[in-house]
Amino acid sequence: MCVTSKNVGALLLFVGSFCFIESAIVKPNPIISRGTGVTVKASSGEVACINDNNFGAYATARWTISDNSWVAIKVAAGTYSKVFIVWNCPDTSWTDSIALAKDSCKNIVSYPGDYDILTSSNSTNGTDGDWTPAVSVKGNNVASRGHFVDFAGAAWIKMNIIKGKGKFDEIEVFDASNGAEDTWFFLGTKFTALMFKGKKDSGYKDRDTNVADSSFVSMITRRNPTHTPAIIRGGNFCRVTTGDVVRDISKYLAVAGNVHFWAIELGTFDAWGGKADSAAAFKTNLQIIIDSCKAHGIQPIIPRIPSTKSNAGWQVHADFLKAVDDLVKTNQLIPGPDLYAYFKTQFGAMDLDSKGVLPNDFGNFEAQREWVLRMDSLVYKKTVEVASLRPAITPVTRFTLHSRNGRLVLDADCPGTACLFSIEGRIVNDIILAKAGRYTLASAPGYYLVKINSINGTTETLRAVNY
Repeated sequence: MCVTSKNVGALLLFVGSFCFIESAIVKPNPIISRGTGVTVKASSGEVACINDNNFGAYATARWTISDNSWVAIKVAAGTYSKVFIVWNCPDTSWTDSIALAKDSCKNIVSYPGDYDILTSSNSTNGTDGDWTPAVSVKGNNVASRGHFVDFAGAAWIKMNIIKGKGKFDEIEVFDASNGAEDTWFFLGTKFTALMFKGKKDSGYKDRDTNVADSSFVSMITRRNPTHTPAIIRGGNFCRVTTGDVVRDISKYLAVAGNVHFWAIELGTFDAWGGKADSAAAFKTNLQIIIDSCKAHGIQPIIPRIPSTKSNAGWQVHADFLKAVDDLVKTNQLIPGPDLYAYFKTQFGAMDLDSKGVLPNDFGNFEAQREWVLRMDSLVYKKTVEVASLRPAITPVTRFTLHSRNGRLVLDADCPGTACLFSIEGRIVNDIILAKAGRYTLASAPGYYLVKINSINGTTETLRAVNY
């Protein structure tokens, strides 16, 4: 067996004449509430907009919530033992009662307050038949949420709103029969709240595909067709700090502690003004959030804090960026996108608003795209099969990557070649491994892929983070 370093995060298994690189690929939990055979019914009539794949910024039609209203979705009968149902209201802010420090943020969100999730195996139209209660929620205080539901033998799932107001722009149901790894909660500040707002007519196009109005979900699916991520947006439109989140971490966990990944964008309002005074507290708070995630089986992913542009009059202090980098490294986390580096560029600065801190319409989409580029490479990578010319009883070629003193180093036990790519696919370095030994591949911080051809005939693709 050959094993890469922890920084690489991949396991190689040698079986017979093949060496398999098992990457950190996330298993899909396919969406089952769209497509042929799916029926949507509601108390106010059929509402196709509920499952039309127009989420948040892309939703032109929305269904109005009221007391004693309901939506029912029919999927393939008897096919799924468990499902994950996610609903979303299009308010910019996720909540007006969690992690908020100012009263001015109260009463700005509309959502279902009390509701039940029910299932049926014999309903014919979403109204008749027998219905089994699966989830009962009282006093809900967020505008987007997901629930696991036992679904063995069922065909219909219904959300019955007992009390509440507002609108739905999407209710989605995912197959969770084999788990639900591809589930995401985007916890954040105004930046994340705006990131999932955007405008459908902004003219934005994904630079890789030239497809208009791209979102995290659609961009991931285009790059990985078997994956349809289930996302719960959790950005608050007020000034949320890490201290606010720590104070209310139990509330976050109560409503979003059942997903696999937490994408945690925090720090802008901790670092406000450009001073380093609160950097130590920021790091302590973020470590508490990381520990809380891990204690509940959640994988936290933390991006670098978005930079500001000149008209803001201040810039994020380097101590905050160092705190993020240190926490990612010491906790062995999947690194989030470098939002600081992106918005610091001339192109990225154009995607910030007139005050130079928050994203504008184009910035909303570009921030999602930065998440996509990083997660596509570090979470959704495919398993690679590497042919070997040697029998299984002989030692397997070892190539390991390390970040040492700011340099990305490759240790090789045989000659060959190594080609270093940036996470966006650009060739950074291409070197000959003249003999077994240690080679420096890069000195710039970043996220890389390395393709190695050994003299023994094997080809390996590894990933690494240089700090």
